Amino acid sequence: MVSVAAPSHRDLPVWQRADDLAQMVYRLTWKFMQADPGLAQRMRAAAISVAAGIAASQRSARWQARRTLLAVSLALAELEYCMYFARRAGFIGDADLHRLTSLEGEVSHHLAPLMSANVETRGPALP
Repeated sequence: MVSVAAPSHRDLPVWQRADDLAQMVYRLTWKFMQADPGLAQRMRAAAISVAAGIAASQRSARWQARRTLLAVSLALAELEYCMYFARRAGFIGDADLHRLTSLEGEVSHHLAPLMSANVETRGPALP
């Protein structure tokens, strides 16, 4: 079971893995920044959004945290596609893609319980 109670977002395993992912994305995109600055910036922005969104969700009301974590989930999906695109375009190798997807999977794994902990229970879900 993944713990969601932490004194600081820095103590959450999901944030720690997201920070690791952002650092790795920055290092890898440096290699192809000149060749495709748009893709590199998009990947960097998505990776930063994941870690920053997790941090922000810990300082929000429950309903705001849920919305923020949904945005984190979308940024993670965008980053996942960009990673595969970068591999197919020849900007990153198989080993780099494997390391990135492994970290992305860890973030996803830890994000699910955090999202469940922030589900609104005061009324029915909006359509």
